[in-house]
Formats: sequence, C-alpha cells, structure tokens
Amino acid sequence: MKKILFDATVLVDGEDLEEERRGIYFVAKNLLCEFNKLVPGHVVLYASSYKIAGLKKLKDVLELDNEYYRPVLKLSIFFYKIVLFFRRKRMDNTNRPFFRKMWALGILFFSIISSILYFFRNCAFRLTDEYVFFSPRTSAPWFINRNKNIKKYVVLHDLIPYLFPQNNSLKYWGWFGYLMRTINKNDVYFANSDTTKKDFISFSKKIDERKIVTIYLAAEQSFYPHESSQEKKALQKKYGIPYQKKFVFALGSLEPRKNLVRIAISLVEFVEKNSIEDLVLVVGGGSSKNLRTNLLENGMTEMQYNRYVFNVGYIDDRDLPLMYSFAAWFVFTSQYEGFGLPVLEAMQCGCPVITSNNSSLPEVVGDAGIVIDWNSVEQHVNAYETLYNMSEMQKKNIREKVIARSKLFSWERTSKKMIKLMFGEDCV
Repeated sequence: MKKILFDATVLVDGEDLEEERRGIYFVAKNLLCEFNKLVPGHVVLYASSYKIAGLKKLKDVLELDNEYYRPVLKLSIFFYKIVLFFRRKRMDNTNRPFFRKMWALGILFFSIISSILYFFRNCAFRLTDEYVFFSPRTSAPWFINRNKNIKKYVVLHDLIPYLFPQNNSLKYWGWFGYLMRTINKNDVYFANSDTTKKDFISFSKKIDERKIVTIYLAAEQSFYPHESSQEKKALQKKYGIPYQKKFVFALGSLEPRKNLVRIAISLVEFVEKNSIEDLVLVVGGGSSKNLRTNLLENGMTEMQYNRYVFNVGYIDDRDLPLMYSFAAWFVFTSQYEGFGLPVLEAMQCGCPVITSNNSSLPEVVGDAGIVIDWNSVEQHVNAYETLYNMSEMQKKNIREKVIARSKLFSWERTSKKMIKLMFGEDCV
C-alpha cells in the first residue's frame, strides 16, 4: 500500500497560535487522526518551508507516532523560531499599529529567506511514486506538483475570497491564492458540500468535474448534550451570563457575511415586541468593542445593547459544547457557507437551530432546523417566536430530531470514503 504525504501546515499554525484554530484546523486534525486509525503506519507528515520544524511539537500534542518529511531540519528550526517570535510579538502589539507593521515586516522578511532556501534544497529532492499527496487546505508545493507520478488530493472548502472580496487578500495571496493558481484537471478534489462542488465547477474551467467528489465534514466527538445544572451555572458565571436568564447563542466573526448585526437587532425586536424579560443573546467570536460599535451604528441603543447582548469573545474549546447544550437555540444565519460546521456542532449537542436557506446550510440541517432568509429581520423574529413558544414536549422532539440528523455525519465515514478513493476499495 502507498503512503499518504499529509500536509499538516495548517495544524502547525494552529498549535503555534490559538487564533489560527479555526474551521480548517479542526477539519485537518480530525482527518489526520482518522487516517492514522484506518491506515496506521502509512501517513507521513509534511509541512511547508520552515514550518517543518513545528511537526515535532504537533506529534507530541496529538500523540502521533508518524514519520515526517524533514530535509535540512536544523536550518528549518532556526527560521521557525525566528518567524514564530515575530508572529507572537505582532499579536502582543495588535493595538499598536506601528509595532504591528514592524513585526509583520519581520515575519515577511524571514519567511521569504526561508522560502528561497527551501526552494534550493528541494531542487534535488525527489519523492517516489510510493506516495500520494493529501492536503486539507491547498495544492501541493511546486516540487511535488512537478512529479507526475505522485497523485494529489486536495480538500476544497469554499470560494468566499472571490464571492466576498472586501478586505480579503487571500484572493490573490496566501494558501487560497496559491490554490486558485494551481487548480488543474489532473488532481482529485474533495468538496465539503455539493454547493462547494458546484461553485468550483462553475468558477474554474481548469477543474475536471469527474475528479471532484463531495465529502461532508463532521463535528468532533466532544460535541454531545450536557444537562448538568452545575455545569450550566459554572459556564454562565465564567462568561458573565445572568443566571436567571435563558440565552440564545450566536457564533462568528464580525465579517458582515456572518450576519451578527441582523441576528442581534432582530432578537431585541422580538423580546421588546413580546415584553420578554428572561431572554438574552450571547455572541461568541468577534471583539465586543467592534460588535457594540456596529450595533449602535445600525440603530440599537446603548441601553438595549447593555440589557440584551452579551459578547463573550473567544470561547474555550472545552466550553463550546456546553454553550450549545445550554442555549435555548443557536442562530447561524450566514450569507454564505462552504459547509457551516457550527450548525452541525450545535445539532450534535441537541440544540435547536435557526440557519439560512442558502449555500450549503440546507444540506447540513435538512428538515431538522428552521431555515430562513438571512436578510430578513421579520423571518428571524418569526423563527424566534416559534422556538420560544414551543411546549416542553415540542422542545424535546426537536432536540431528538437534530441529534438524529447529526448522526448522518461522521469523520470515520468521511475518512473511509477518502481512503477508498485514494487507495482502492479493499484498503479499509
């Protein structure tokens, strides 16, 4: 059996800096762990440029026993430490523009030097055809792309940098820009939804639609229903949520596509329209200062914000399942998603879901949640009324329904499908 050269660059980034632990990080982590279970001893870790040096730390954190590709490792460690120093210093100075720019230039300078050295040291390097290359994020590096004997497999997530290009440099640079420049008819692509598959086929004539396969993502096993009243009290105390209140949960960055402003304004309209005193909105993710500014600019008063909106910022990984479990319902009415993993996480915790009727979101929620127009305050308010006024029996039924729906998605099932396509039907 061949070996998988698994691009773990996004995992190295996530272990270095907490803010890099986003959706693609968790996709890569779960796929790597499942691949190791399905074809033990046949997964070799790879990371780009100086980040090769971060693979040892990754192996320790994830408790892996993999080989990893490591040419000129001492040189990689030197540049890895320098760039990591600059990256962390930049994050420490996020509120000081001058220092942030200086640290960013430092990162760029040492990254360019390490990339040049990486280029020359790989000119003589040749992987044999005993490998297949797999990336959970972007195309194979140039020296692997040149090797026609190695089959390449890449996960496609979405076309957001092209569909929503405002302030999104990934369209031209970074891993996404590289992906779009190197899409071709020879590689095999795994799309995370039928929507993503159709989008890439429509967008690029370079891709062979016979070589793009839908593979749905899944939520981690840590997402399951919690019912302990003590856990609920501890969670609400930790994040400053009033004990005597029920809370609606929303999650996302302050990117307009995530629709947090409309979600909050419609909830305030709902509670004031119905004179409701026991319901607030908890928002996880973006900066509370920026969210407050956006809401006030869009008509919410200072008093309404302080009374109804609790922006708790970053939520610890171990607390997110609790937040879903104890929320009255979860609202994720994004304008567009490649998959929409938070919806699945919420359903797996038994949380009723309100989501959008666009892009991939109906593929995930099916008939287990309420789907509405992301752009309609009225439909948000109506959905809130439906869930708030449900009887206890109706709430129990909807929780059972979302849990049943979530069981259609699993990392094991997804990984088996991918391994079979890479190695053949008899490998797992």
